[in-house]
Amino acid sequence: MATNLRDSDVTERKGAPMSLKINTATSVTIAVAMVLGGCSGTVAEPTGTVEQKQTLAPITVPGHVHSLSQSAFRIGANVGVEVNLPTLQRWRGDNGAFALDPTNGWTMALLDANTPRGPYILDANDQALRVNSYFVSAGVPAEQISDVATTFHAEGSAQMGNGAPSPALESLNSILRRSISGIPVPDSYAWAKMTTSGQVDMESVFWPPIDSSVVASALALAQSLNDATSQAAFMAKLPRVYKTAGVVIHHSDLSIHSAPTAFVSFDATIGSEATAAMHHFDPAGQEFRLPQELTAAPQPPRPVPANP
Repeated sequence: MATNLRDSDVTERKGAPMSLKINTATSVTIAVAMVLGGCSGTVAEPTGTVEQKQTLAPITVPGHVHSLSQSAFRIGANVGVEVNLPTLQRWRGDNGAFALDPTNGWTMALLDANTPRGPYILDANDQALRVNSYFVSAGVPAEQISDVATTFHAEGSAQMGNGAPSPALESLNSILRRSISGIPVPDSYAWAKMTTSGQVDMESVFWPPIDSSVVASALALAQSLNDATSQAAFMAKLPRVYKTAGVVIHHSDLSIHSAPTAFVSFDATIGSEATAAMHHFDPAGQEFRLPQELTAAPQPPRPVPANP
């Protein structure tokens, strides 16, 4: 079961940036694997408590593991533990569910299908600033936020033969994007759909800590490529490059159930196709694949509670 956001891609903290870059995008779809479960109907009220576990390796550059206690997600009353497994902990309230993968720190919260939504902030700049402030207050390092992207959810209908429907803007999502010392970290994100009252109807955070040695290596590679001779020598090691994305820090994604591992990469598309897949090259110019791009053994299905 999946939830789609259709037709769419500060309490001020001391030391937070005084300006915020805000980007908007349209026609982006976010497909969410429903590890949260039970998005229609009702679920028997859970009992018991569980401690949120963090198994992230100690490193220098901090990340953020979101928690229900920090969240403005309107989970509702009668909150209890619904699932407590090594790779998934899930809390359910009257309105929805909040999930955590304790092995890698990924979190997501969604309302149930029958829970009323909104009203939503429909101004992209206003929502971006408020979502940025919300996550900084929750613990996302402000200095690592590079910009905020916006996705749009519009709905519309029309009778056959009466022309194209006129979609009406229903809601926005604001997505915080990450960089460390100017190096993009494209696999990290923190996004939320916020109501006019400041509550959150939907959110997800994956912002793991990064080994400082990886950051130092990325900075060294970026500095080396600023020299024309060094850049030419590096590019000569690569296949024919169509378009470069430059030096980035990748990390394993939410599908890898272990402490996230970070990698320095020079990203580029190969060949002449604009839609070609992105390739990753290490500082020596050798191509490699990220853990999530390798063929993995099938994972056992995560439990979805049966409707009574």
